[in-house]
Amino acid sequence: MECKSFLRMGCFLVGGLLHFSDVGGMYDYRKADAQKWLNSTYSQKSGFVPVKEDGISAVTLLFEDFKRALQFEISLEKLGITAANDVFVPATFGNCPTIKEGATDTTNNSVKLIQHALFCKGYDAGAVTGELKGRTISAILKLKSNALGVGIQDSSVTPQWFKAILNSDAYVCV
Repeated sequence: MECKSFLRMGCFLVGGLLHFSDVGGMYDYRKADAQKWLNSTYSQKSGFVPVKEDGISAVTLLFEDFKRALQFEISLEKLGITAANDVFVPATFGNCPTIKEGATDTTNNSVKLIQHALFCKGYDAGAVTGELKGRTISAILKLKSNALGVGIQDSSVTPQWFKAILNSDAYVCV
C-alpha cells in the first residue's frame, strides 16, 4: 500500500467526493468559507494578516492561518510572542485547550477552527456550528483512525490532536 498526500497533490476526499480545489485554480466554497471566517473573526486582532478570499489559494497556506488563529484564541501574551506565526510552538502546545465532545464555542472559536481545518484536511465535519458533535465527532474519529491505523473511540481534541488537525500532513493511504 502506498501513502500519498491528497493535500499536496491538490485534491482531497470529502463525503466520498474528490475535490480538486488547488489544481488549475478551481473554486472550493468550503475553503472560501474558511477564508471568510478567518478574516471576519480575526481582522480586528493586532498583527492579523488578511487571508485571500478566493476559495482557491493553496490549502497548505490555510493551515498556516489556522495555526495563527489558534494563537489568537490562546492569547499572544500568554504564549509569550508578539506576533502570531505559522508554527505550532511549544508554548502553543503547552497552552492549547483540550476540547471534549459536546463542547460549544462560547468564549472562543476553537471548535469552529477544528471544523474548518478538518474539512481542509479532507474530512467532512458537517456545517461549521461551533459545536463538537455529530459529523464533527465522526470526522475526528476518522482522522484518528487514519493516523493510528486502529479504531479510536475518544473524540477529545487534545493538544497533540489539535496540532495534527492544524497541519497539512495527510493521514489517508490510497
